[in-house]
Amino acid sequence: MDILKIDTAWFPFVVDSPRANEASLNSSKEIIGLVSELNMPPQVILSTIDYDDYKSDVKCQTYVTEYSDKYHLLNNKTYEVHHKDIEEMFSLLKNI
Repeated sequence: MDILKIDTAWFPFVVDSPRANEASLNSSKEIIGLVSELNMPPQVILSTIDYDDYKSDVKCQTYVTEYSDKYHLLNNKTYEVHHKDIEEMFSLLKNI
């Protein structure tokens, strides 16, 4: 998209890895290391458990969000803290 100068929204690359039938710890570390070296796309969203086991293998700037409430993406406290940002993003997406 960058090479072809395509003027469109860039969506993040999402990696979701629940630990069901998962690769070994070393394989997971290798995968995270490789993904963190990608130059494109500009954003990667990685979902994993036990992030502390992997953070030394990540080779780029990271922003970590931890979810601790089982079956809940956001709890009320977290939603209130990020309410303004959530509403701004929702407004942008709604107008696409």
